[in-house]
Amino acid sequence: MDALFRTRTSVKATVLIALVYPSVVFAVPCPTPKTLSPKFVVNRIIDGDTVSLDDGSRVRLTGFNSFELKDSGWKGRSAREAKRKITEWLLGKKVHLTPWPAPADRYGRLLGNLWLTSKYLGELLVAEGLALTVSVPPQSTL
Repeated sequence: MDALFRTRTSVKATVLIALVYPSVVFAVPCPTPKTLSPKFVVNRIIDGDTVSLDDGSRVRLTGFNSFELKDSGWKGRSAREAKRKITEWLLGKKVHLTPWPAPADRYGRLLGNLWLTSKYLGELLVAEGLALTVSVPPQSTL
């Protein structure tokens, strides 16, 4: 039984590494916006990749994807940690929004990148191992 457990754990770890490693190795940093003057205040964190701004808009952050809060096991723990980190970094802070070419997703959320000073949020989460990079045309910056 122990050998079977170790084998399953080893396979899961190998699959996780195979999924995460390329995301980190081949990630291309986003260029910093020309102007970094704060534009919005983050007033609510929905989850690891969606926030609400002081103007009432909800923003789906692009360039990365975090796991869903409803997920179980390590995915759920990762999702909760991503939300905790984003809350720590962004809640109540002034941010710059770089909009995505598409106006909104199918849920009506704005699409874009958030910058806290000169730091791109997606890079911070990927570096912490709490998100995976995602590139959806026409977006190819991360």
